Amino acid sequence: MKFLRNNILSILMALAIITASFINPSELGKIKVLRLPGADKIIHGLMYFSFTFTMFYENRKKLFRKRNYFYLGIIPVIFGLIIEILQPVVTRTRSGEIYDELFNLAGILLAIFLWYLIMSLGTNSKNNIFRT
Repeated sequence: MKFLRNNILSILMALAIITASFINPSELGKIKVLRLPGADKIIHGLMYFSFTFTMFYENRKKLFRKRNYFYLGIIPVIFGLIIEILQPVVTRTRSGEIYDELFNLAGILLAIFLWYLIMSLGTNSKNNIFRT
């Protein structure tokens, strides 16, 4: 129960990603911004950036060791791989794409880099909202 309470935003984001990943693409085509070339890849990166950054924020007390960055960062990578593998299996309207996973990975790495940068720059700052 404590895990659910401490990771509620990450869980909600994971559910949103699952929903967006398995919805019929024709439904998504109604959103004007998604009609731009490459918009779906940018959205993949943004979704996984947000997911990873939220996971890091919710688990910030555990990130005092650098190896924990790896352990926490691998979760969205595996999550994205599972979704890309399941898309063609579970739906008839979706296919798993390697470029989707590459943009997922780009978003994940950017979130880890930005989190690490914020933590490094704000080490001596008492006003750093990301510190515990």
